[in-house]
Amino acid sequence: MGRINPERRERLVNDVKERYDRISGTMNELSKRLWAGNECLSIGHGGIGIVSKATGMARNTVVNGRNEVKAGKKLDGRIRDRGAGRKRSIEINPGLPERLQEIVAPFTRGDPMSSLL
Repeated sequence: MGRINPERRERLVNDVKERYDRISGTMNELSKRLWAGNECLSIGHGGIGIVSKATGMARNTVVNGRNEVKAGKKLDGRIRDRGAGRKRSIEINPGLPERLQEIVAPFTRGDPMSSLL
């Protein structure tokens, strides 16, 4: 397979961007990734770069979406897989709640909801 003609590539980028901009506000992280993967598959060779450029998504996000579409991933109510995403702050810093309380305590009087600041 050869390179995509630059004019055709630019036309594809604009078409994908137009479709993405039309519906992206209604999609969550997972549905955006699956949509991008599906677009990539429909374009074929060069689709990863075209979809990445049109949507602003990282290339590996588009690749992950493509792989999920190929594997038949369904929208099952979970946006991320179990265990995915950022760890909670208290998991990273176990003493965080106590330290925050130490910082805030001098600036509250009898009623913790009544700040002196």
